[in-house]
Amino acid sequence: MPEDTGMIHGKLADLLADVPDIGKDSKNVQQGFMFRGIDQCYNVLHPLFAKHRIVVVPEVLDYTQSERTTKTGGTLIYIIVKMAFDFYAEDGSCVRAVTIGQAMDSGDKAGNKAMAVALKYALFQTFLIPTEETTDDPDAQSHTLAGKSPKKSPGKNPKPADKPAGKPSEPGDAPVCPECGAIMELRTVQKSGKNQGKKFFGCPEKDSSGEWCKGFLWLTDWQTRKARLAKEAGEKDDDPANDDHADEPYGGDVPF
Repeated sequence: MPEDTGMIHGKLADLLADVPDIGKDSKNVQQGFMFRGIDQCYNVLHPLFAKHRIVVVPEVLDYTQSERTTKTGGTLIYIIVKMAFDFYAEDGSCVRAVTIGQAMDSGDKAGNKAMAVALKYALFQTFLIPTEETTDDPDAQSHTLAGKSPKKSPGKNPKPADKPAGKPSEPGDAPVCPECGAIMELRTVQKSGKNQGKKFFGCPEKDSSGEWCKGFLWLTDWQTRKARLAKEAGEKDDDPANDDHADEPYGGDVPF
């Protein structure tokens, strides 16, 4: 739909002037990163859209759906959706934003999650919604391709040589490694420093190049996650950033 002349451009500018920061106040327990959820966007922006009398009409332009097999043999539905969002003023004028959303789910929520991601980023990008965090900048991350060993960062997680033999864990007693899908082992940090004596889960497996798998999770984070899951038993969270697909090929969600 082409952009119309009318009130919409001025109304969007007025709304932009009112939009506050939306901080990363939600936490993905499995991987430990903070994110801004779709519900946070709704709670902040709904009264502003009502104030400026702007409505948003979504349209699915295209989508693809496929199945992915997890490390443990389960099935995930993987959806990529191309969405258009028309921002309408009361005189009928509108501006269209087009974004892509993608998500995976083991049930029937993959489409819902993909559309939520597409809307979230349409709002972030249209209204330049700020946050003090900078980790979402594409230049803030780098990825190592298969066959290449990643550079080791000093002072980060214990190096392979520092990893003592851990106690093998049974399924349900320990997390599944987000990197390779193995059952992780409970270990204790031996290296001198502020984390000495602290317990963590490490992966007992090596990759094809002989390097230790980088799967890592603090015991306290695992305990927090188990307590949350027990508390929320029977509930279903549609925010894709809260997904806990620890055994899926990509090791879970990214820090949106």
